[in-house]
Amino acid sequence: MSEELKEKAKINWRWTVADITVTVVIGVASGVIFWLGYFTHHFLDIPFAAVPGLNCLYYGLFYFPACLAAIIVRKPGAAFLGEFVAALTEFLIGTSWGASGVLIPGLVQGIFGEIIFLFFLYRVWNVWVATLDGAFTAFGGTVISYILWGEGTSIFSNYMIISTISGLVSGAIISGLLMWYLYKAICSTGALDRFASGRVARA
Repeated sequence: MSEELKEKAKINWRWTVADITVTVVIGVASGVIFWLGYFTHHFLDIPFAAVPGLNCLYYGLFYFPACLAAIIVRKPGAAFLGEFVAALTEFLIGTSWGASGVLIPGLVQGIFGEIIFLFFLYRVWNVWVATLDGAFTAFGGTVISYILWGEGTSIFSNYMIISTISGLVSGAIISGLLMWYLYKAICSTGALDRFASGRVARA
């Protein structure tokens, strides 16, 4: 039986303490990465300086907790909680972006990170859905960034076109594709055997 069919055979929607713990741990660890990204983004921008907007090719680093939490926990709300806890952690550690510059994007990205899995009713879990979710989470990040900081910039400008495409590619690869294979690697260690996602992957 395929992984997908096994998932459809039995789905437990109830959150457990382990589900909450893992989601929060993913969020907190990701928030620390976000915070480190705040101090290093100027250096990360250097290789892309010649083409404004191309720096969004690494923005997938700010969207990955949504997909990773969801594909491990596989419960409604996991993507949202993972992404928002990451944003909250970054805010609590300290950042000059302030609450509106961190928590609001985290909220929106978490919602967008949830939508793809909701569309498939939390029943289809594969690399393609994960990749699509990563891209859609990135799209949410682009939308809220434009709303908060894009005043005076046309959505049809070269910058917006390049940054949007770069963000989608980054989200698909870093937040989706790579997180799927990270999940598979973690599964291979047996660390996720208490979760349905881990048992299915090792079956």
